[in-house]
Amino acid sequence: MNPDPASPRNLIVVSEWLTHCTTQRKGHERCPKWELINSKLPTRVISVALPDGLPRLYIPEKEEVGRYAALSYCWGGPQPHRTTVANLSEYTRGLPMQQLPATILDAIALTRSLLIPYLWVDSLCIIQDLEEDKIREIATMAQVYKNSWVTFSAARASACNEGILGIQEDTAARLSKSSTIPVTCPNDSLGSAMLYPARFQMAPKWYSREGKVPVNNRAWTYQETLLAPRVVSYYHDAIEFKCLAGLHSNDGLKAEELDEIKPADQRQAKLDSVFFLDSKDGLSAAEFPNLEVLWSRVVKEYSFGRLSYPDDKLPAVSAIASEFQRLSGDTYLAGLWRRSLVRELQWKKSSWRSGTIESTTAPRRAYRIPTWSWASIDGRISNETSQHLISDRVEVLDCRVNPVSEQAPFGHVDGGYVAIRGPVKCVDLKDAWDNFGLGQEHQRPYESRKIGLFSADFRWDISADAEDFRRHWGIPPDRGPLWLLGLSMRPRDSYETCGLILLETSDNRYERAGLFYIGSEYYGGKHSDVGRFADHWGDDYEVRAVTIC
Repeated sequence: MNPDPASPRNLIVVSEWLTHCTTQRKGHERCPKWELINSKLPTRVISVALPDGLPRLYIPEKEEVGRYAALSYCWGGPQPHRTTVANLSEYTRGLPMQQLPATILDAIALTRSLLIPYLWVDSLCIIQDLEEDKIREIATMAQVYKNSWVTFSAARASACNEGILGIQEDTAARLSKSSTIPVTCPNDSLGSAMLYPARFQMAPKWYSREGKVPVNNRAWTYQETLLAPRVVSYYHDAIEFKCLAGLHSNDGLKAEELDEIKPADQRQAKLDSVFFLDSKDGLSAAEFPNLEVLWSRVVKEYSFGRLSYPDDKLPAVSAIASEFQRLSGDTYLAGLWRRSLVRELQWKKSSWRSGTIESTTAPRRAYRIPTWSWASIDGRISNETSQHLISDRVEVLDCRVNPVSEQAPFGHVDGGYVAIRGPVKCVDLKDAWDNFGLGQEHQRPYESRKIGLFSADFRWDISADAEDFRRHWGIPPDRGPLWLLGLSMRPRDSYETCGLILLETSDNRYERAGLFYIGSEYYGGKHSDVGRFADHWGDDYEVRAVTIC
């Protein structure tokens, strides 16, 4: 083991990983075989293997194929070196190496060392000040990463000027505690073996890698590493290789051992083989329904990530969405899917971990995502209704979204609605405050008296001197009462015990304000009134149509 990622030994290890995977050697039978004929080059790539040694931006011929690497990294702010309309022609003659940040320079060096002719980097291969080019190129992101020979993940760098090839100090510290012992080889000759502490043995029990793996905290990098068939990640303490065959590390730790040093809330999405099928026809009857479960996991893990620009919420997951649409043939609706729409509408904002989403200084949204979409709010998202039964009184009458560009059907949207017929009831805000709890993080006195839970979206800014129930539920002072739309129930229930909290707008439509649950078990309620209130909850439901925007 060598603490220098660019050492000859580490380069050989990475090269062997890639060769074994791309040629489907033993243990890699599930991995997609790399074939030149199926590896169309992106619109632009960086050519790194030129005789004069100066990398330049290369524009391939239509349908030209080739072997290329891709880079997944954190920008960490504005990119002065980015490709623009003004410098595009200059960059095709040669890149300004003295202006390029360390991470991109390191990626170029890795690409050359591994004898890969081309490299794709978003800030250089997309014209950053030409909106139509950005829309077109982001729409092809799935194929860019899927067709790559390898994707380098700059896991240790929080900004592009930090690089990925510097000495790994943690690795050097482990090696300083190593010992060499004599061993007898199989041919009876005398050899030696080095013993050194494993990564998790050097770390205290409270240790988390999350703070040292910035790339895992970014939203854009999620789809990049999920869709790439082969990812080499350069951490602060190791080099790891991930493919469909599993996880490998240059320090010899196996996948099950690596779990010991990864935080419980880290993204765990494996490279699922369904992404590499030619079409949905390749899915077995048993696999196809799992797309709904897989998408729910994607939303949960993607929502961990930070975005510098709130409007990127849908574009930054659009490549994954395009793959799901290719496989399922379903209709995509601003982060949700038509076939499972009623269940997917029952998402909630999980606030158990704070400070992990958008920058507080991020610009305001230019586009309006419908409030029924999880993409309309900033925060971690979960859906805990997988065991619920969808009510047979619920019917989706219509659902529409307005894509900003026809070229990017999985990208920006500006408005939309869903019309649903289902059981609805009106609840006064103060009555709701008396009968519903806030959740485990916001316990109030006598919480056991509550008959259920209101999980608020907190999409509006509320004054600190507003009434308690408005502050804790994020309800503006000029809005109310609450309208509750029942959508699902637990198997033992006789009425809808889970659904959307809505607020009426001025044009007789509604906006989503949160999710409600009925059931005293959410709080371990033991008060005698709880059962009586809950048993009669559904008595005054009225089945009618509502339109949510």
